Amino acid sequence: MVTKSPFRIYYIYRLMEKETLHKLVGKLLAGNLNDAERADLQSYVLEASNREQFVTVLDELTESETGTLPFDEKYWQPIIREITKPTEIHPISRKRGVISLWKVAAALIVIIVTAAFIFSNMNKEAAEGLRLAQDKAPEQIAPGTNGAILTLADGTVVPLDSAGNEVITKQGGAKIRQQNGQLIYVATGEVNGAVQYNKMATPKGRQYQLLLPDGSHVWLNAASSIRYPTVFNGKERMVEISGEAYVKVAPNADQPFRVKLKNGAAVDVLGTAFNIKAYDDQPGIAATLVEGAIAFNVNNDRKILKPGQQALWNDNLSVVNADLDRVLAWKNGFFNFDGMDMQEAMQQIERWYDIDVKYESGIPGIRFGGKMPRNLNLDELLRILKRAELKYRMEGRTLIVMK
Repeated sequence: MVTKSPFRIYYIYRLMEKETLHKLVGKLLAGNLNDAERADLQSYVLEASNREQFVTVLDELTESETGTLPFDEKYWQPIIREITKPTEIHPISRKRGVISLWKVAAALIVIIVTAAFIFSNMNKEAAEGLRLAQDKAPEQIAPGTNGAILTLADGTVVPLDSAGNEVITKQGGAKIRQQNGQLIYVATGEVNGAVQYNKMATPKGRQYQLLLPDGSHVWLNAASSIRYPTVFNGKERMVEISGEAYVKVAPNADQPFRVKLKNGAAVDVLGTAFNIKAYDDQPGIAATLVEGAIAFNVNNDRKILKPGQQALWNDNLSVVNADLDRVLAWKNGFFNFDGMDMQEAMQQIERWYDIDVKYESGIPGIRFGGKMPRNLNLDELLRILKRAELKYRMEGRTLIVMK
C-alpha cells in the first residue's frame, strides 16, 4: 500500500501560460501591476529557464511600447553587469538571431524599478498617501551582508566588514590584513615560540571570506566559525569549523589538510573543494565534495567521497548523490529551497536575516521548491513564499509561522 506523504510541495517558480504572461507584461509596461502580480512576475523571471519566453513576450509588446521603458543610466548599469555574468545568464538564441542585450536589460530593470516608476508618475495626493502608508509599515529587515569577528591569539577582538582595506596586525609568523571583503594571512617566515591560533566567526546576518596562510580559500556562511593557526608548520594543516563553510584547499600532498567538526567527526583532504554543514543547533553533519577527494571520519567509520557525493551523519553515516546547485546556493548568493521542508528553510532565513522564527501551532507540512536571490529584503522574500501558502506574521524581528 502506498503511504500518502504528509508534505505538500509548492514550487515558487512555476510554468506560466503565455496568455497570462502576456497580460502581466502588458500591465507591467503600462505601470499598473498590483503587488501580487509583480511578485509573480519577479519570481517567474528569476528562473533562468523562463527568460526566453519572457523576452519573447516582451519583444512582441515593446515593438510599439519601447517608449515606456526607463532609460536612466543609473538603473541600467547594475542590471547589464548582472545579466552579462557568464555563470548566471547565457545568451538566448532564436531563429531570427540573438536577442539584443538591451531588451533583456529592459525586461529585468523594468520589474525592479516598477514601484519607483509608478511612484514618479502618481499625482501628489496619491504619493502622499503612499508615503503615509509606508510610515506606518513595519521596519524593513535588510538581507545579510559581509562581516565577521576576528579573535586573535591574545584575546583581542577585531570587527571585520566589507569596507576595510588595511593591515590589522602581525602575529605568529603571519601578516594579517583585510582586503576587498576578505581576511588574508601572508606568512612572514618569522615563526617564534608556540603556534598561535585565531578564530573568525560570523554572527547571524553576516558572511565572510578567509585566505589561510597556505593559500586555501574559505567562504563562511552566517552563524559559523573557523579556528586555525596563523601558520601551518606541522605535519598536517588542521582547522576547526562550526556552522557552514565552503573550502577550496591549496594542494600539498606533503601536508594533508584536516577539518575537525563537532562530535569527533573530521574530514581529511589532499587538495579539493568541498562544503561542510555542521551547525551546533542542528542535528547531523553534511560534507559535500565538489572536486578532488575527501575522507569523512566519525566514530571509527570512514567513507571516501567522489565529486558530487555527500556524506551524511546523524548517528549513522551514509553517502548519497548531492544536488550541488542546492548545496552551494548560499555561496553563490541564492536560497535554493528545492525539496526543503519548512523547518530547514526557516533556519536558513533566520540565520541570514538575523531574526527569530517561532511556530504558532507546530511546523506546517509544506516543502518549498525554487530559487531566490539572498539580496532581497525579508518582506520581499516572505511575499514570494506567501504565494506558496506560507502563513505568517511579524512581531518586531520575530517571524511567527502559522498553520
